[in-house]
Amino acid sequence: MNQKNTLMLGALLLCSVLSWGQTPQQIQNQETFARLYGYIRYFHPSDEATAINWDRFAVYGAEQVSYAQNQEELLATLKSLFLPIAPTLQLVPEEATITWDAAEITPPDVGKYDVVAWQHRGVGVSSNSVYKSARTNRPIVLPAEDVWSASSKKLSAEPHRGKDFRLRAMVKMNPSDGDSFAQLWFRVDRANNQGLGYFYNMYDRPIGKTDWELVKFEGTIDEDGGNLVMGAIFRGSGDLWIDDFVVEVQEGDEWVKIIEHDFESDQEGKRPEDWSAASRPDLYTVTTSAEEAYSGTQALHYVGEEGGRIVEGRLLFDEVPEVGEYVEKPIGAGLMAVFPIALYGTEEYTYPQGDPAALARLQEEITNKVPSALSARVLPVRLASTIITWNVFQHFYPYFELLDLDWNEALRTSLAACYTDDSVEDFHKTLKKLVAQLKDGHGGVRLMGDANFGYVPDISWRWVEDQLVIRKVCDEDIDLQVGDIVISIAGQDPKQYFETLEPFLSAAHETRMRVMAERAALDGGLASELQLQIKGRSEEVTLTRTEPTGNYYSGCQGWDRPAYEMVEEGIHYINLDLYPMDSIDALMPELKTAKGIICDLRGYPTGRNHMLIQHLLPEQDDDKWMFVPHILYPDYENLVRFEELGWSLKPKSPHLDCPLVFLTNSVAISYAESYMGFIEGYDLATIVGQPTAGTNGNINPFRVPGGFSVFWTGMKVLKHDGSQLHGVGITPDVYVEPTMEGVLAGKDEYLEKALEILRL
Repeated sequence: MNQKNTLMLGALLLCSVLSWGQTPQQIQNQETFARLYGYIRYFHPSDEATAINWDRFAVYGAEQVSYAQNQEELLATLKSLFLPIAPTLQLVPEEATITWDAAEITPPDVGKYDVVAWQHRGVGVSSNSVYKSARTNRPIVLPAEDVWSASSKKLSAEPHRGKDFRLRAMVKMNPSDGDSFAQLWFRVDRANNQGLGYFYNMYDRPIGKTDWELVKFEGTIDEDGGNLVMGAIFRGSGDLWIDDFVVEVQEGDEWVKIIEHDFESDQEGKRPEDWSAASRPDLYTVTTSAEEAYSGTQALHYVGEEGGRIVEGRLLFDEVPEVGEYVEKPIGAGLMAVFPIALYGTEEYTYPQGDPAALARLQEEITNKVPSALSARVLPVRLASTIITWNVFQHFYPYFELLDLDWNEALRTSLAACYTDDSVEDFHKTLKKLVAQLKDGHGGVRLMGDANFGYVPDISWRWVEDQLVIRKVCDEDIDLQVGDIVISIAGQDPKQYFETLEPFLSAAHETRMRVMAERAALDGGLASELQLQIKGRSEEVTLTRTEPTGNYYSGCQGWDRPAYEMVEEGIHYINLDLYPMDSIDALMPELKTAKGIICDLRGYPTGRNHMLIQHLLPEQDDDKWMFVPHILYPDYENLVRFEELGWSLKPKSPHLDCPLVFLTNSVAISYAESYMGFIEGYDLATIVGQPTAGTNGNINPFRVPGGFSVFWTGMKVLKHDGSQLHGVGITPDVYVEPTMEGVLAGKDEYLEKALEILRL
């Protein structure tokens, strides 16, 4: 960070600590700014509006409106902020007479102009998404921070299966802005297309320092590992250098190097032969460079081009608003916003043009007053992140009709909390609480580099018969037994402890909430501790968090089931979490003559094994059950239509007509629910277990200032019969509730119920 930005950040922080007093006027100012921000950012089609960095504008604007003491001052401030970027915007008191004359936005020679208007297919908040936003007759500019590239190297895992490994490297960044960062990563691809094994990508501690630093991490290579793949991810623009890249495995008491790359023997200016090219060669290069080195004379050098990527514009759908259509909306504080949603434009400008000097002054003010590196320690950053997050959902979330929620009140409450949050951690909770109210099972907020989360102790527990019971212990050094009853967590009653977590968790129904809370109650920073009191024992048990949370559902929490097993004569068990489609294809002759088949989908499918559905379908599938909204107007009003999607699966030989049972539960979410939707919709099997998560559809994550990423569902998904899926899930034909007896005996009560059904 340069000296100017350091001083400005310090000034903002000092201002945040000393003079930001929460008053009703300030909250009203922020609410009003928030509503206008969303209207103009997503629906005003002027070229000037696309010349602004909207994240930094939100930070700047939140600070500016805070000084207004009354409606008159607020109106003047809003005009100074928005008229340079939305020259056709009218801001007036609610009681004023509004006059709208399309002639004022119509040039004399209309034939030379095209219509420019926003179209939203969902909403395009990132470049790597099925969702898109674009202006008609305009190219699409993807911000630099929304593009990324990966490069990697690979070697066989077979000689190293089951061994501990450690990776270390020297790294250095020169990011072009505060949104750019890099990560090293290591992945085990399991043999025979069995899916992902160990994986870590430094999500909790990204690279961003401008001085050389040592990064290192360690793990265990899976027993069935096929390949080891490792490398770097670079998001945004600037420079990344990597030197002295080493991977070691433990052989007895010795650590043996299997990779040692100092880049000294690689040709300068060329990519090392054993490193893959950048996945986005149009924006990123990977070469050996003598410009920087930690040791020796050369290092691996990633370069990300500055600026956004321009792609050819095209209509996202046929419907386009007409010039003359306008929006009239109350924005709060007794003010109205009136603006067109379509303008005329040439290749050079939209009509009428704004004041270029005013726009330049605004851009200069933002550059001078908003630092490139933004921290939620500063109040305007907290306010901006809240405003951006609220608006994405306000205009594009597809499930408000299912909620009993006052979203305007949620904005007001969250803005007020920004004033009292004392730390980044406090604000993280504020943002999570805002998103959790949407009851979206995909919903959540992550903080890049957050050291307070990301690891769990190597156990699993479950609520059984209204008691929190240890279900599995995967580390022999942990002093717990299966069946132990937890009566205290960190000095609190377990139910009370879970209740403190639930307001920050986004779940579509109560069963899914229970699953999420069971994990969240274990989650914390690496090597942090959690104290438990066990029924019948006087001493506390201290757990240490050592296992990545990302492996939770496939690790100790998962079911101890093989990928495939003949569980009884003629009855085949297939674990769809582990068994890919090519393995199922090889098994097909035996499945054709099976007495019964049990398919276990208490998790997430792997290896495209949803294609098994084709062997179960009695007819061509033409169902449409995914719906992407086409949006022209704000506040999710007057939707143009939904784009209807499905999988269009065809029956495939051999057709499996033996009795089938599918096992599922609330861990099954998203893709797993697409799979289970066919099983339920076409009545292809008996479903045993508990409801799935009730959340399906592609996620549409976006980032907000301060290093936060927000996750949510961007489309509507229904069941195959057109009924509600969200918040309901795929419900079982036969419900299973685990019992204490089953836990103590190590029984899989889901599987036992399936066998009972197939034996009939």
